[in-house]
Amino acid sequence: MKILVYLLLVLTLACKNGANSKMALKTTNMAVKQDHIDLCSVPNQWIGSFDGSFLRLEGESADPRGWATVELDISKKTATFYLFSYAEEINHELDIVEVKDNSITFKVSNSDLDNKILLRKKNGQYEMESDLINSLVKKEQLIIMNLNVQE
Repeated sequence: MKILVYLLLVLTLACKNGANSKMALKTTNMAVKQDHIDLCSVPNQWIGSFDGSFLRLEGESADPRGWATVELDISKKTATFYLFSYAEEINHELDIVEVKDNSITFKVSNSDLDNKILLRKKNGQYEMESDLINSLVKKEQLIIMNLNVQE
């Protein structure tokens, strides 16, 4: 646990100090191989708060309790997934798995489960797919997300 806290501190310092800090870079290179990408390297087009909603309880579209809201907050320091519905509230820290020109893929931090979240920009709008949401509603969901840019 101490090593994890130390690595987190070193990575945070590396983000703040940038490439000019040889000590931070040297220490970061000694770290154990990661299965995710450092948040500092996230392109600015993905920084912000994304929100959307989906029908949580099939056949209950007229009832507000049948809907769920999902938020994806991405910054240079953290990425967080929130899901709010009548049935549950879920909050997860995320790690970046892959960044492409038109998409970014996350996984839930510190989880043995392979819960991936894909956020992509397609035809000028943002779409999200999530293994976690698909498992909750028992079918594939494509959620249209709205971007609220953080300043």
